[in-house]
Amino acid sequence: MPVLRPRAHQAAARPRVSIVIPVRDAWAETRRCLRALAATIPPAESRRVEVVVVDDGSTDGTPGRLARLRTPFPLRCLPNRGRGFAAASNRGARAARGRTLVFLNNDTEPRPGWLEPLVGLLERDPRVGVAGARLLYPDGSLQHAGIFLSDLGFPYRPYRLADGGLPPARRRRDVPAVAGACLAVRRDLYLGLGGFDEGYPIGNLEDVEFCLRVGRTGRRVVCDGRSVVVHVEGATKRVHFYSSRENHVRFFRAVRRLRWTPHARLYREDGWRLLPVAAYLRRLARAIPRRAPVFVLGAEEHTERIAEALVAAFGRPGGPPGGRIVGVVRRPGGGVSPAVRARFPVVPFRRIAEARGARVLVSSYDFEEEAIGALRARTRLPPGRIFAFYRPTPGLPCLPNAWDEVYVPVLLSALRETYTA
Repeated sequence: MPVLRPRAHQAAARPRVSIVIPVRDAWAETRRCLRALAATIPPAESRRVEVVVVDDGSTDGTPGRLARLRTPFPLRCLPNRGRGFAAASNRGARAARGRTLVFLNNDTEPRPGWLEPLVGLLERDPRVGVAGARLLYPDGSLQHAGIFLSDLGFPYRPYRLADGGLPPARRRRDVPAVAGACLAVRRDLYLGLGGFDEGYPIGNLEDVEFCLRVGRTGRRVVCDGRSVVVHVEGATKRVHFYSSRENHVRFFRAVRRLRWTPHARLYREDGWRLLPVAAYLRRLARAIPRRAPVFVLGAEEHTERIAEALVAAFGRPGGPPGGRIVGVVRRPGGGVSPAVRARFPVVPFRRIAEARGARVLVSSYDFEEEAIGALRARTRLPPGRIFAFYRPTPGLPCLPNAWDEVYVPVLLSALRETYTA
């Protein structure tokens, strides 16, 4: 592998791009990311790209290991003393010399050809303020093709866990926000807007809020599906951001003053015809085998209207004749609202394990990981037995999703029936 010595790095002309990588421990992920950069940045471009690693208080010897690492591009390591993701990103941006900044998580592995679509777009079109990549999970399923916001301002990732080559995810399109795991922006714009807000106690919402600030200036935020990056997601994070009330309070106070494209319009731009939640549930009920008992997880999130839609779709609770909803299962630490309790029997997790061919419906985006993780640990349900749908706000369509290793065929069938391109 070609080597550039530190002295030669300092003497080089101003780079075209500065790749800023905040790190804290997780040396194996950082080394893998840097190797991927070395393999995907063309040799002719390596002298025009610098990599700035900002060490946020690592205790695993990351700075010393970086000093001994040989790379084909200039590489610097800056200290940040454990001040967090946003502060580390801002520290790197201020020290960067490139005209374009690319923020990259250290648990990412860029694919060949990933960099030019982002940087080229920013250089060609001054109306574009931020460009983001299509992010994939290591198994090839889709993690991120832009971030949508619900009407209440809650950010989420459409098509998550679908096939990584899903057509809407492969195209270039305007979105309200993109993930900071791979985010390109002009350095002067980033610093002029104050960078990422360092007031978030747990990193994960400052990137969305920054993109919304960019949008307020009249510039576009674009996700370019031609740029592909594999992201492990959460490999280096110690606390899940959903567990922080302070994160949410700060974010929602910020977005109250901002505007974004309604998510229903974005789905229609992708060619989908959205159905109300009741119609979606009826079609999902037809897609699940007729004799499979159905459980509902997280019922405290259901409104009375959704409970009625479930009864209409799956039959009378408790079974025969024709009823398929066996019961409602509480999420760990959660309760069941009185309106739902009046309609469905509440059952423990073991009832799912005992029910042959059981299917589980999960509503609400914000606790899927916790609830389904506990469900699988206690019941050992095989893949394809758990389905998820977002709890819709009044008057909005239901947006289906799956939380599993694969986008299971039966849910894909329901998705095709629900969304007619």
